[in-house]
Amino acid sequence: MNRYYAAIAGRANHRCEYCQAPELIFNFPFQVDTQSGKIIGITSSGKVTIEYLEMNSASQVAARQLWLRLGLFP
Repeated sequence: MNRYYAAIAGRANHRCEYCQAPELIFNFPFQVDTQSGKIIGITSSGKVTIEYLEMNSASQVAARQLWLRLGLFP
């Protein structure tokens, strides 16, 4: 788990700070490159969020690539 998760999730009241969706349901399609499995920020805030939370870390991208191949994501 990302070391910043607890602080950010608490601050955001367990909502996505980008789209405000509740954490429990925000696993719908973010802007994702379906070839690479990377999440793409649309706004400058989104880009910073992706970078700061390491949402495109090697392990997360590998997991997304697998989920894409299995038809589980997005």
